[in-house]
Amino acid sequence: MINPDLSDIELSLSEYKRYSRHLLLPQVQIEGQKRLAKSKILCVGAGGLGSSSLLYLVASGIGHITILDNDFVDISNLQRQVIHNTSYLNFSKVESAENYLLKLNPNCTIETQQTQLNMSNIAELIASHDLVIDGSDNLNTRYLIDEYCYLLSKPWIYGAIFQFEGQVSLFNYKGGPRYQDLYPRQSMVGSELSCSEGGVIGVLPGIIGAIQATESIKVILGIGDVLSGYLLLVNTLTFQFKKVCIRHDLSTQFDFTHPNLEQESRSDTSIVFAHDEINLEALLPLVQTDTVTLIDIRSATEFLIENIPGSINYPLHSLYDEINLQSLLNVSRSKIIIVYCNLNSRSKIAMRFLQEANIPCQRLKNGISAWKHNQSKFAYNRSSKNNSSTGNRRERDSNPC
Repeated sequence: MINPDLSDIELSLSEYKRYSRHLLLPQVQIEGQKRLAKSKILCVGAGGLGSSSLLYLVASGIGHITILDNDFVDISNLQRQVIHNTSYLNFSKVESAENYLLKLNPNCTIETQQTQLNMSNIAELIASHDLVIDGSDNLNTRYLIDEYCYLLSKPWIYGAIFQFEGQVSLFNYKGGPRYQDLYPRQSMVGSELSCSEGGVIGVLPGIIGAIQATESIKVILGIGDVLSGYLLLVNTLTFQFKKVCIRHDLSTQFDFTHPNLEQESRSDTSIVFAHDEINLEALLPLVQTDTVTLIDIRSATEFLIENIPGSINYPLHSLYDEINLQSLLNVSRSKIIIVYCNLNSRSKIAMRFLQEANIPCQRLKNGISAWKHNQSKFAYNRSSKNNSSTGNRRERDSNPC
């Protein structure tokens, strides 16, 4: 179940009429409909899978949907991407989808971004939504979604189609299996084949997308048996539906790959860590000897409200700036870099990103929350001139961990 607190949600008379068939269901009723209205879903792709899932999610009363796609409507899309039509040929898919969806249900807030999901936007997008629907058609995007949903503890619903067959599953749900448990990254190299190369029957994405929408609603309402731990296989030629159990590999390690940074040796760095995480007790003696630099990767607003004395603010998204990376690399040659956020989510992302950029660092376990509970232990005499420093003021505020 998602969004248990519904005190700020009220349905209008027109919404009671619109969702009247939902309200008759014992598993939904008014409370369930309010939960749908409060939910926020990120849909990656407005193509075949997105066309179907978006239609049913908006019709069902999802309150907020963000759509990402950088493609344009082509006539070859219309055989299966039923959210688009000939009047929107050569328009962006997100614009076409928004036009259709707002006519279907104006109660839903539609946010569109004509862009790909990438390293510069994924953390903020996933953190600000309740769950993710994958309507993409490439492996890199799926692995990226898988990594960040794992880090930010968000469920995501996978869908894939090819010719006459489709697959659906729910990943990272309450500690359940991940996409990499099903398809380890190293085993999928060179195996990708798109619909444009192999073809696809037009109705297939409609079926798979509708199943994705169904799983989304079940997860939000906390009802039924979801597909976490199972892969649903659909064959439209034989019309066989088969559920295959996915073995959860608990030994799977976080496999972070930044597509725009080369993997370099760390021979030019002076500090190597045995552990990625440091607790407050272990940090104290390092602070007292002035051998560490604390990096607060929360938003500038959060930093101004409250921060660990002596820390420097580099909002998470500012780390993608080459100038900031070079600055932190220089710092790492003489100081131990410790990153922190409110708890752990954003600091995990920042730590892995910096490490892949050849900048050794650790993260403070439980972040500023740990410091707040032990401020007396953390009292030390350091210059406060860094307290007003930020790595990049141009970056937008991100959501708390």
